[in-house]
Amino acid sequence: MAGGGLRVSPRGRLLAVALALLAGIGCGGNDGVVASYSGELEGLDTLFDFTARARSARVLRETREIDPGSAADRGLLVAGWGRPEVDPGNGRTFVWAIAAAATLEVTLLQPAATTFRFVCRPFVVDGMPSQTVEVVVNGVPVGAVTLARRTRAYSLDIPAERVRPGRNQIDLRFAYAESPSRRDPGSDDQRTLAAAFEAFHLYPEAAAASGSETAAPAAGPAGLVLPAGTGLAFTVVPEGEVILDLGAVDDHGATGVVAWFGAPGRDKEMLGRSRGGHRPVAIRWPEGRPLEIGFAAAVAAGSSESAVVRPRLLGRGARVRMPPNLLLVVVDTLRADFVGAYRAGARTPAIDALAATGTLFERAYAHIAITGPSHASLFTSLLPFEHGVRNNAQILDGSARTLAEALRDRGWMTAAVVSLGVLKREFGFDQGFDHFRDEFGSDWMKDAGEVTAEATALVVDQIAEPYFLFAHYSDPHEPYTPPGLDYPWVDLELDGRHVGALQANGRSATVPLDLRPGSHTLRFRARQPAADPGRFYKLDAVRLEGDGLAVGRGSWEVLASPGSPPTYQSRLPATLELVNSSGAGRASELRLNFKQRLDIGEVRVRYAQEVEYADRQIGGLLDALRSRGLLDNTLIVVLSDHGEGLGYHNHVGHIHQVYDTLLRVPLVVVWPGVVPEGKRIGDVVSLIDVFPTVAELLGLEAPAPASGRSLLPLLRGQPMTPRAVLAATYRPEAFTDKQAIVSDGFKYIHSWSPEREWEELYDLEGDPDELTDLITSRGEVAERLRAELADRLAASAQGSAVAVELSEADRDRLRALGYVH
Repeated sequence: MAGGGLRVSPRGRLLAVALALLAGIGCGGNDGVVASYSGELEGLDTLFDFTARARSARVLRETREIDPGSAADRGLLVAGWGRPEVDPGNGRTFVWAIAAAATLEVTLLQPAATTFRFVCRPFVVDGMPSQTVEVVVNGVPVGAVTLARRTRAYSLDIPAERVRPGRNQIDLRFAYAESPSRRDPGSDDQRTLAAAFEAFHLYPEAAAASGSETAAPAAGPAGLVLPAGTGLAFTVVPEGEVILDLGAVDDHGATGVVAWFGAPGRDKEMLGRSRGGHRPVAIRWPEGRPLEIGFAAAVAAGSSESAVVRPRLLGRGARVRMPPNLLLVVVDTLRADFVGAYRAGARTPAIDALAATGTLFERAYAHIAITGPSHASLFTSLLPFEHGVRNNAQILDGSARTLAEALRDRGWMTAAVVSLGVLKREFGFDQGFDHFRDEFGSDWMKDAGEVTAEATALVVDQIAEPYFLFAHYSDPHEPYTPPGLDYPWVDLELDGRHVGALQANGRSATVPLDLRPGSHTLRFRARQPAADPGRFYKLDAVRLEGDGLAVGRGSWEVLASPGSPPTYQSRLPATLELVNSSGAGRASELRLNFKQRLDIGEVRVRYAQEVEYADRQIGGLLDALRSRGLLDNTLIVVLSDHGEGLGYHNHVGHIHQVYDTLLRVPLVVVWPGVVPEGKRIGDVVSLIDVFPTVAELLGLEAPAPASGRSLLPLLRGQPMTPRAVLAATYRPEAFTDKQAIVSDGFKYIHSWSPEREWEELYDLEGDPDELTDLITSRGEVAERLRAELADRLAASAQGSAVAVELSEADRDRLRALGYVH
């Protein structure tokens, strides 16, 4: 039984496996050793009571069906998938496999032969070969089919020995994935397409009857209650030999309990079906490595009963601990100098308290000032040009292993709450997360209070241990509208008739209108005109829904922006022209984003207020975790994905520059007893170093490939050889392409556009605000950094990413956040 898959037949040999183990056969599978235990249990210490620690277990439910249109099922489509679409011909929802390989992750609880059924059609045009699909389960091919040109159902049998209890990976490998634009000159679809799938089904041979959802497994007075089709998986770290005792099993009409152990994410050793209990098993596991132990009801087909089991880990002179948790807090758009621990006078008590109990990196850099690409670098330890995500709304594909995937595969429960729509699952940022909260309303933005509420709900209802919780806050981001301010109201009058009101709070709004044929005047009238008489107001993402309907400027000044619809600005009162040229009366909706125009001083004040609000909510999340005992053994990392211009270098937002105002970010690492307390590190580090550092701290394999490196030597007070930091920004989201390198106290910037090309050089030690360009006076430094940048680019792989086809409504949501799309 060493290594490999489960050596069991579809039906009858589970008991034989269990008897072989219990007869005392040593087993090297998963690098551990197991043998039957014939000694007395009395006198042994209870090292881990699974019933008492049921709160820390991952709940498992067998996967029977995957509906690509279901938000609940989208997390099972792990990599290589597009966003759900609807077939206009039949109204059915489907999803494209958009790569030569696409991955599903399903849960199965018993090692039984399983039928895998899927409904799909290939991408094919005249002259293309037949599409084939090879199905690979947990790394082993189990069969292949050739697809017909139209939608059909296909079935393949998965042998019992390929099924793992718990998570199972199903890879679909295609003969080709082709871009429609390459095959059809009239198509502008740049995606690569393999096949479109409508449904997936799994039919285990000995499964409980499907139907209404069963109750969740739980801890009761008698032990763990395991309803049919459910299980519990625990991740622990044994130190020394431990004895697994299942105790008495009450099957309640079921056929016993299936128990297993092994390295998370790998094949498991089965302890077989057991009625009434079995002899204890001794397990010796490599020290420091996580061990997964799981239990499920082994039920007969059609059964709806539960099993009850009271398992424990016992031992003498040994101990069992839980792996540490990981809390990653990212405050989008947060400059380091707006954090109190970095600059006196800034008010961020929650982050400052963390910095006081951990280690602060004084010179941490982002690699790009765009949210999607920066998070892709954070999660993969790859630079933007390596993973290929250079702009928002591009898909982070499954070719690079993410931090969440690495943790989930080693037994961590992974959960995320994101607050900007550019991190939605359709852009690939859900990879590796068991729970991914990316639901939005009319805006692609949540405030910090919503994030903390959603994260706290996850803590209460669904978080197991060890956990990885990614909490993403974005309040410092445009449109600079902190909560609690009294934003002015305006009344709207269509041709003199009141039709609604708007608040200038930067949120998207919808105004229903009835428009007769012809031209109409929509007047914006301040409710309190004397309160701020000279104030300018702005309209963004203005759109009148319906054919034959258009918006004219009226009295508003139009501010043109390259590659983006216009922004309107005016003092109040102001008028907007609405035109109905359809020839008939139309009921429509005017969609717009309405806010105050702020001067630079107001932007900085509002930005600071948003930072302070986010900090308070971070404190609330920490309190929620602490009150439930979920911070006791937790590595906490707080950082930002990029900074903000705030008027410096003639730039208010981000995206377009690579100066330190946009690239310098806070980075705080906290783990009492492991990470030094109150330490400040002045070495230049970057966001691609976070994944390798966390991996080494938590005992994970280092990411590969990776451009970052572990900072653990610096945390231990050991010197590290300085390394250059690369940064960039890219069109079309940025006005120009830029590449930069920070090395030996200098920054070199190379910029280019279709119109021109130029270079800059700054002494970051003597000129930290980057106000004096030395490109002509320090030519020898520029030449050295230019060559160093060229060498790094030449030595690195160049990745590419597919852009999602956005609706006009989604484009408006991005424009409201200051992005050009």
